[in-house]
Amino acid sequence: MRAWLLHIGEDLPVDGATRMFRYGYLAEALAASGHQVLRWAPTIRHRVKTHRFPHDQRVKVDEHYSIQFVHAPLYRRSTSLARLRTYRVLGRRFRELAQREPTPDVIVAAIPSLEWADAAIAYGRSRRIPVVVDVRDLWPDVFSSALPAGTRGVGRLLLAPYRRLAQRVCRRANALSAVSESYLDWALRLSGRARRVDDAVVPLGYELPELPEEQMQREIAALQARGVDPRRPCCFFAGALERHHDLDCVVDAARRLQSVGRGDVQFLICGGGSRLEDLQRRTRDLRQFHLLGWVD
Repeated sequence: MRAWLLHIGEDLPVDGATRMFRYGYLAEALAASGHQVLRWAPTIRHRVKTHRFPHDQRVKVDEHYSIQFVHAPLYRRSTSLARLRTYRVLGRRFRELAQREPTPDVIVAAIPSLEWADAAIAYGRSRRIPVVVDVRDLWPDVFSSALPAGTRGVGRLLLAPYRRLAQRVCRRANALSAVSESYLDWALRLSGRARRVDDAVVPLGYELPELPEEQMQREIAALQARGVDPRRPCCFFAGALERHHDLDCVVDAARRLQSVGRGDVQFLICGGGSRLEDLQRRTRDLRQFHLLGWVD
C-alpha cells in the first residue's frame, strides 16, 4: 500500500535529536509493515518558526519512507494572518506537486491545515482515493478563542469563510479521526452526520524514555534547584501556553490552595507561547507555581 500523510507542525527526522510525534509513529509503523509512506511537510519548522530548507526538498528516511518538504512563506506567530496566508500557499503548492507523484492508496490529512486537508480531499475524490481527516486542533475555533472576549463576535464573522471550509472538509472526508472524543464530536457536528464505524479516536501518545539512574538523579536535582519538591504532589501540564488552553483556571486554583494553607500542592507548567510573560507576571507570588519553559 502507498500512503500519504499530511501534517504541518511536527518535528521531523531532519530536525536533529528530537522525539517522535503522532505522524512519526504512524509513518514508522506503516514503513515497518512494508508500506510505502510519503509524508508531506512544510519547509517551516513550526515550533521555532524557521525554514528547514530554502526551497522544496525531498528527503529519504529509509527505503519505505520519504518526506516531501513544501516551501512556503515564513510566519512568526502561531495566531496570525501570516500563518493563514502560509497555509493558503501550502494548499496551492500541494495541488501542484501531487500531480507529479505516483498515486497513493490512502491519504491521512490533519487539521490544521484546513487548506491541505481540502486539497487532499479534492485530489482523492478525483482519483477515488479515500481520505481520512485527523483533527489535531479545532480550526478556526482556536483563533476565535485567542481574541479578547469583546471582539469574538467580530472575529467569528471574519473567520466565517474558514468555518465553512472546516465544514466542507469534515463533510467530504471518507472518515474522521481525532485526538479526543470532544474533538471527534466537533468534527461530526461540522460534518452534519452521525458517527460511523470508520470514525475513530486515537489519543496522543509517546514512548516513555528509559533513563539511567544517574541521569534521573541529575534531573531530580535540577528540579529541586528550581524549588520543586519531588516528595510533594504535583499538578503537571505540558503544551502550548496559548489562549486556547485555560491556564487562568489553573492559576486561580493555585492561588486558592495557597490562600487556604495548601501550599504543598505544586503546579509544574512546561512549554512556551504567547502567554508565557503574562503567566510569569501573574504567578510571581505563588511559591508552588513553577513555569519550567520548553522541555524536550
